[in-house]
Amino acid sequence: MNLILITACPSGMATTFLAAKRLEQAATRLGWNVHVEMHGEIAPLQAASAEQIANADLIVVAADHVPAPERFEGKRLFQAPIASALPDPSAFLSQAKREAPIYSAPAATAAAPASSGNGKKIVAVTACPTGVAHTFMAAEALAEAGKAMGHQIRVETQGSVGAQNKLTEAEIADADVVVLACDIEADPSRFAGRRIFARLPVTR
Repeated sequence: MNLILITACPSGMATTFLAAKRLEQAATRLGWNVHVEMHGEIAPLQAASAEQIANADLIVVAADHVPAPERFEGKRLFQAPIASALPDPSAFLSQAKREAPIYSAPAATAAAPASSGNGKKIVAVTACPTGVAHTFMAAEALAEAGKAMGHQIRVETQGSVGAQNKLTEAEIADADVVVLACDIEADPSRFAGRRIFARLPVTR
């Protein structure tokens, strides 16, 4: 079975990430082919392609709404709050396979105008020696605060699962400021020439 899995949580990226990983692992155990689409302020979106959607047997949305719903017109789609997926991901997927109806997208609404604020471009790195949760909680807090203040922000996370959402050289070069929020050693040499705000033990 070809599955497109979408997660999004209004309370933050940590839940979005953890739910996606648990559901992906459960789907893999079932022998399904999975494309994961996570929606949050931290990770760059890896949206399902038109070909992936066309070939999908099932769309599972663990979120309060279906992102870009018109994409899934006529597909079997199951939607439920992300909290419903966490206690037993395997049971959640089995319910989705069993109950998913043919989806009919709601009428399109006008897009909100883009903000024209004068915020800064910020790149950040969060890292925690104990694993994923604190790393993503810190990243979530930075992303939410930056957005609330009108800034553009991209956060790279480094934890027990390795680097996620790695910043590109172009993003670093274009940044007005670099924020390093890490509890482990980090090498700041890749940010040479940038304004750096660091609360961490760094190598020098």
